[in-house]
Formats: sequence, C-alpha cells, structure tokens
Amino acid sequence: TGDNDMTTEAEKAGFLNSIIANPDDDTVRLAYADWLDEHGESVRAEFIRVQVAYAASDGDHRLWRRADALREQHGERWAAEAGCLGKG
Repeated sequence: TGDNDMTTEAEKAGFLNSIIANPDDDTVRLAYADWLDEHGESVRAEFIRVQVAYAASDGDHRLWRRADALREQHGERWAAEAGCLGKG
C-alpha cells in the first residue's frame, strides 16, 4: 500500500498543481472531483462541483448554501490537509 499511497498523493498533487496553474479552467476541477469520487472522497467532490455550478449560475442561493454547509462541516479538515501538501 505504500506505493499506492505515494501514487495517490502524486496524482492529487498533479491535479492541484494544474488547478493552481489554470485558475479559470473548470475542466481540471471537475476532473479532480471525479478522481476524488473514485478515491472515496465524495463529499469533497460534491463541494467542488457545487462551487463550479455556483460560479456558472446567476447567484443560485441554494448552491451557495450547500457549499457553505459543506465548508462548515469539513472545511477545517480540508484546510489542514491542504496545509500538508508539499511537505515531507
């Protein structure tokens, strides 16, 4: 599993680097959401999809409320995990 963990982390880092390099491209964000689903992180995938949908909407408050609820429930953990990227 050690090799799988390294591969998974490398894939995740690749997606995040692409997102950072292409901040206006939702395609890579949606591909990352699909990848997250495939790796057991469906809530984080939903959060990304909701954010992308909200950005494309005319200010759909239902989408904003859902993203906010997910951020409230999981944001602290996600931020802590993101802070660990690139370390080690």
